[in-house]
Amino acid sequence: MLLLTLRPRRRLLQLLLLISAAATISAAAALYSSYHGEDERALLAFKAKFSSDSGALASWNQSTSYCSWDGVTCSRRHRWRVVALDLSSQGLAGTISPAIEYGEGLAVSTCGDMFSLGITLLEMFTAKRPTDDMFRDGLSLHGYAEAALPDEVMEIADSNLWLHDEASNNNDTRHIMRTRKCLSAIIQLGVLCSKQLPSERLSISDATAEMHAIRDKYISAQRCPIAPE
Repeated sequence: MLLLTLRPRRRLLQLLLLISAAATISAAAALYSSYHGEDERALLAFKAKFSSDSGALASWNQSTSYCSWDGVTCSRRHRWRVVALDLSSQGLAGTISPAIEYGEGLAVSTCGDMFSLGITLLEMFTAKRPTDDMFRDGLSLHGYAEAALPDEVMEIADSNLWLHDEASNNNDTRHIMRTRKCLSAIIQLGVLCSKQLPSERLSISDATAEMHAIRDKYISAQRCPIAPE
């Protein structure tokens, strides 16, 4: 785990630079991931969404490798990566989480990576987690962030990112406006990447380009006044 100590005055800028770099790395590594823990968690989350499995998924437990679980097919080249899930003969019924991009007979796609990126952005910039107690009765982190766009972003953003800046404390209108626009763009990006339907999410290349654009615009705005709208 990477631990960073960010100076209060530059916390937002440093976080933008970090996320931009991470987005570039994610785009390059999206189709080549060897970390098997995420696939196992995804499968267990998938199983947990069924109201009853009638013993059909009894083999889905951590006493054995998930690649040996019923209906699971792992890649021959990257042996820890799940490439297909076929449960068509199991007679299962339930609700599938939008975070799980595995379906009956469908291959894994990078849309799941985009969902993870979107939720990670929302977590980092709101200081909220999808598992927080406030997210119940149909309310999700995605819905919470989407409802705040575009005018209430500062209400949900982590105040530690901007509240203790010297410019904010001096009521610098230009700085506050710049920060609001930056946070709004990031939250919107997180929402677009974590849409419920995979087909509605941004592509990895588009998300990376947008993250770089947000960073560059924020840096540029620090050097010159914001033009009135």
